[in-house]
Parts: sequence; structure tokens; C-alpha cells
Amino acid sequence: MTSLYFEEHDCSDNEGDNPALDLLLLARMFMRSEGMIDVDINSFSEELKAPPASKKVVQELPRTKAKNTPTGKASCPVCLEKYEKKEVYIELPCMHKFHEDCILSWLNQTNSCPVCRHELPTDNSEYEEMRIQKEHEKQRTFRVAALHSSMFC
Repeated sequence: MTSLYFEEHDCSDNEGDNPALDLLLLARMFMRSEGMIDVDINSFSEELKAPPASKKVVQELPRTKAKNTPTGKASCPVCLEKYEKKEVYIELPCMHKFHEDCILSWLNQTNSCPVCRHELPTDNSEYEEMRIQKEHEKQRTFRVAALHSSMFC
């Protein structure tokens, strides 16, 4: 298949110092799966996809009926409609408020606040373990930076 590429473009794979040829050789190397990078894009995207928020956590979120509006003339960040009297809204731990229906449909798909990306716990133990490891890595990086700063100040 790669030899067809060189024939189609009227060149060979041994023409000397030609930058375009170097790119062709690199492409051929990866086409033959001889490359040093082997990435499965599907598994990578699945790893990054956040699961829905924990059903128990969602049930325990504080619900309030708006007397006037929760924050003056505020509107729901999901549907962008203003809060009306007697409407039920939910406040996430990050203090952002949403219409009940809007945020429940959101949290059924992902575990984060649509405004600030604050993550709520999930029912997925693998994802929770990954979150803990990421937090530990952030703390370690912060401690190393603080130690470095204290040594050279």
C-alpha cells in the first residue's frame, strides 16, 4: 500500500535529503505500525469521559422554592430562563443554582457543575480512584513547589 503512495506521487523512498520525503517516510513508518507512539483514541476518550453524579448525592442536594428569585434577577445557567416565584431550584456545593429539571438532566449525564466544573461524587469506583490519584498528584506538586521556594528564598 505504501509503495503505491510513492508511485502515485512520482517519487521513491530513497531520494536523499528531501524534507517532503522525510515526512513520507515517517508516515510510512506509522502506517506499518512501527511508530514509537501507539495510541488507542477510543480508550483515551472513554478514560476522560466523566460518569453521572451519584444518585444518592443528587437526591441529597438542597432544594429551595424561590420566594422572589434566588439571587435577584438571576437566571438558570443551563436554560437561561429567569427564576420565577415558587419554582424549585437546586444549589450545588459550589453555590451555583439551577432549575431542578435542568440540573437533574445534566447530572444524569456528567458529575460536574456546568458553570465551574466542580465535580460531585459518582457511583463509579474506578473514576473515584482516578480522582483521588489526581488530587494526590496536585498536592504532591504543590508540596514540592513549596519546598523548592522555601529553600531558595
